[in-house]
Amino acid sequence: EAPSVEEPDEDGAFPSDFCVTSNRVGFFFSGGKNKPALVNVDDHVKFNQPVCIIEQLGQQYVYLSEVSGTVVKIFVEDGDPVEYGAKVMLIRPD
Repeated sequence: EAPSVEEPDEDGAFPSDFCVTSNRVGFFFSGGKNKPALVNVDDHVKFNQPVCIIEQLGQQYVYLSEVSGTVVKIFVEDGDPVEYGAKVMLIRPD
């Protein structure tokens, strides 16, 4: 029998990939106002590195990577509304 190979899901994510999800309702920002994005696709991130900001009711909440790896996908654009549990970013662990 052939060894099992991880198959990506409809978003291109493998089971081992880490998905950054929003834990609040707000707006997604890749970086601070008038500042470059904290991370881009293909960037390498370290554990606990800031990767994005979710703004809720005027407050900015910085999201940190829970893994060290490479950003493979960003699901939302700057200013897009996000809901609780929305996927915002996919990181492939080292």
